[in-house]
Amino acid sequence: MTTELVLKKPIVAHNEKLHVLELREPTYDEIESIGFPFTVSGDGGLKLDSAVALKYIPVLAGIPRSSAAQLAKLDIFKTCMLILKFFYPIGDGSNLRRRLYNVAWFWKLNPLELRRTAISDFLELEAEAVRINEEVKNG
Repeated sequence: MTTELVLKKPIVAHNEKLHVLELREPTYDEIESIGFPFTVSGDGGLKLDSAVALKYIPVLAGIPRSSAAQLAKLDIFKTCMLILKFFYPIGDGSNLRRRLYNVAWFWKLNPLELRRTAISDFLELEAEAVRINEEVKNG
């Protein structure tokens, strides 16, 4: 599986100007060597480990580190989030706002407060809402 990111600012890699960064999934050996790009807190929340995620960028994009260093800050952040998704799928983000409001409505929560919730907690609330909804629907 590969994923693409349209760059805010193009970079030069292998004497080519890149407007799109293509990332492939990490291999077992790469994960063993570099590690996981997140830490898990005591309450189960995920925290991006940027030092590890940054090491994955040139490896998974197949570009030199010097090219990765040319990335705009926003592109670095977005790339790190895409790398995180290889390890912890959170959807493509296109319907995340709708999902957030649906979960907030189901649990009678303030959507603004729910936005501050750890992604793992949000996904659990969402999964339980779906499960409960299915049970009610199926009797």
